Amino acid sequence: MRGSCRGVLALAPLLAAVLAVAVAGLGWGATAARASTWSLTAVPLPAGSAGGELTSVSCTATSACTAVGEYFDASEAPVPLAEGWDGTAWSLQTAPTTSNAGYIGLVGVSCTSTAWCMAVGDYGPPGSNVPATFAEVWDGSGWVIVPSPSPGVGGPNAQLASVSCLSAQACMAVGNYYDGAYPVGLAERWDGSSWSVVPVPEPTGTTESKLFGVSCRRRLPARQGRGV
Repeated sequence: MRGSCRGVLALAPLLAAVLAVAVAGLGWGATAARASTWSLTAVPLPAGSAGGELTSVSCTATSACTAVGEYFDASEAPVPLAEGWDGTAWSLQTAPTTSNAGYIGLVGVSCTSTAWCMAVGDYGPPGSNVPATFAEVWDGSGWVIVPSPSPGVGGPNAQLASVSCLSAQACMAVGNYYDGAYPVGLAERWDGSSWSVVPVPEPTGTTESKLFGVSCRRRLPARQGRGV
């Protein structure tokens, strides 16, 4: 991926209401520049759900946003939630699940166009709180699960918390995995066809670390006669 990315720490995920208000503000009026006030916008939930939350949003235009999170089914198990904003209202998008999951949550999303988004999070088998990474791709018409590595000592034990994409062929996601004693930082790269783990250096003397956010930008070409 020709670009640069930075991982950051965060104190807590944003509340669903804050995300909904933020996106509603962007969508108010013809352009973001004309939005002068914040307003609440109704966010639908699947029928029969026992509540839910949105944890991340990505917009490619004032009339094109995608938000992800999780809702709780009748048994109160977390199920992935995805919604699209068309400039006027939110609508539900079907986010697929996997049959071997007791819970699935999406916590980060990054879109490069109305026809392509990547969402990440984690899932766990029934009766277990040990997580594994989870990722889905939006192709303009639906979400599709894509495999992602889940490192961990003694078996998968990893989570993805944030993702940033420059294109459909270049994303970076971050989170953490369990090294047998403590959680440590995890980074994974998407090359357009698969995810792979990228080594994350740890500060000397560190016993525990987690990455909660990432932002990528394209690397500008060096000017003639000058360094990058």
